[in-house]
Amino acid sequence: MTHDDSLLGITVDPKEEEAELCIFILASPGSGSSTMVDLLQNCMPGCMISGENWAAFQFLDRFHQSVVRTQNQPRGDDLHYSTAWKMHFDLQDVEESINNLVRTMINPDGKQCWGFKEIRYGRGDIGGDEESNLSNDVEFLSSFCQNPKIIFHTKREPEDEFTSDVMRGRPELWNITRLQHQEFDSYVAKDKTSGEPPKVFRHYLEDYLERNTRFKELWEEYLECSSDMPEETIKLGSTIDKSHVRD
Repeated sequence: MTHDDSLLGITVDPKEEEAELCIFILASPGSGSSTMVDLLQNCMPGCMISGENWAAFQFLDRFHQSVVRTQNQPRGDDLHYSTAWKMHFDLQDVEESINNLVRTMINPDGKQCWGFKEIRYGRGDIGGDEESNLSNDVEFLSSFCQNPKIIFHTKREPEDEFTSDVMRGRPELWNITRLQHQEFDSYVAKDKTSGEPPKVFRHYLEDYLERNTRFKELWEEYLECSSDMPEETIKLGSTIDKSHVRD
């Protein structure tokens, strides 16, 4: 028995849905997001987490939006419109293909825990978008499995990211990063007032460096990950040398 419970209308076996976990780290450039992937793999060794994908899934979302818009295009009995907007696809078939494509790319082995980290969300530069379309991006990612976990990861201050290897000497990107921070914070503020369980977790690199309560909440409550990490990897209440951080 199957049921349809996702944004894309994908039909998934309920037993697989319940067990499956997908984790997406949406980060800013130079924020230490690769270190977050390291921590995640230490905490969940069997989880398949991919790296950057040049915004492939943002473009895939825009493709899906265009397909839905095509499906909903008014045609009526007008010969011109019925010809100009003729379609031969079935939306459910297209959405099944999108689901298969996602899994082929980032979960080819059929793991029960999978995901990726990406620095291009919330930057307003995908497919000609004037705005970032972050809210729709979150909904799209949330449709990939029954138990999605989305983390917005940055440093506390965008200026602290500008001295990183990937951002140093690239002032043309700095305002984009500032806007990305604002997009993340704005989404989180709205998410908190929605009356529903939060869809994202806001995390800063400094939470990791300081081993503060927020850091503990991410791993033990939001991700429900074992706290039995190696001592050198996670120790609440202590600090860690910044040289251990990878962008």
